[in-house]
Formats: sequence, structure tokens, C-alpha cells
Amino acid sequence: HGASVSEVHPRTRLVRAIASARLSASMMGVPRWRWRFALSVSLLALQAQGCRDQHGWVDVMGLQCQGYEAARFCATDGSPGLGWNPAWGALADYGVDGASAAEACCACGGGIACRD
Repeated sequence: HGASVSEVHPRTRLVRAIASARLSASMMGVPRWRWRFALSVSLLALQAQGCRDQHGWVDVMGLQCQGYEAARFCATDGSPGLGWNPAWGALADYGVDGASAAEACCACGGGIACRD
């Protein structure tokens, strides 16, 4: 994969997709849980095709992007996920060299845009 500077950042694409899905679902009366599930499946497919984690990134505790994804510490929009305990503070508090999981990991809305 080669990174493309001119390509829209994955996080921007995800935010746009979420906003569009919310609007469509609310107009059609679709229950929130149903559109969120469908959106999460779509976003995972998008990330698998167009994103790679920042090579070698680890947080201050030594946890890699795969750990954040597996533990559900973050959501695809960069916010804390279901596995994150608010008592731990902000995701950004665990970043290294100015990069938190939200910037470094595809599962957290960051990563590096790829193209084939």
C-alpha cells in the first residue's frame, strides 16, 4: 500500500459516513441499534480496504492498535469505546510523541490512508 497525501483521511470519511447514516436512519424510522450495527460492519470493511495502522505505534503502556481494537477501547470516530473506563482519563493521555490511538489506529478512526 502506498499512502496518498491527497486522499481524504480515514477519520474524515468515517465521520461523514456516520452523519449520513444517522440522517438516513432517522428519516426512515430505523431503530438506532440497527443502523449502528450496519454502519459498524460497513466501516470495518472500509478500514480493511483503505487504512493501515501507523507502523510500530504503541501507547505509554505498551499496548498496540490491535489491543485497542480487541478490547474495544476506542470507537471508529476516535472517541472512547465500550471497553474504555472513563476513570482512566482521555485516550490522548496514553499517546506517545503526540500520537494517540485516535491518530495511529484504523480501528480508532486514525491510521494511514492506503490505495492499491
